[in-house]
Amino acid sequence: MKNDLMDLKAVKALVLALLFVVVAGCTKEASEEQVSPLMDEYIETYKAKDFEKLLTYYHPEFFNVQSEKAWVEHLQHVRATMGEVASVKLKQKQVNTVFSGRRFIYEYSVKYEKGYAKEVIMFVQKIGTEGIKVQMHKIDSKLLRATR
Repeated sequence: MKNDLMDLKAVKALVLALLFVVVAGCTKEASEEQVSPLMDEYIETYKAKDFEKLLTYYHPEFFNVQSEKAWVEHLQHVRATMGEVASVKLKQKQVNTVFSGRRFIYEYSVKYEKGYAKEVIMFVQKIGTEGIKVQMHKIDSKLLRATR
């Protein structure tokens, strides 16, 4: 009886592994060449303060932590505190393939009118999907921390 349960577990694990391989094989994997123009569009939209359009770039899971309204209010606070974006400099980028898909992580030094911020933006392509969306955008600045 115990061996039958172990055999059943092994069969289930094998089926799940094969299913993962099939689903992953059906997904057209995104490349950095596809993500870079999307990242440029995202940054230009952010610089233009077009927050409604900016919302279209986010993966639905992004809003599991905070609502769209709360995120837009946060971005408005950042821009009111920091001022206009003067320049954006890419510091590093990284592409990771993980169990759930591909992650494209970009770290920027952003010069605003009133100071600098370190910003990390992560685009993801989930397994089984074609779309590439923002799953994380973190903004860190001494000036912002002082206003909390």
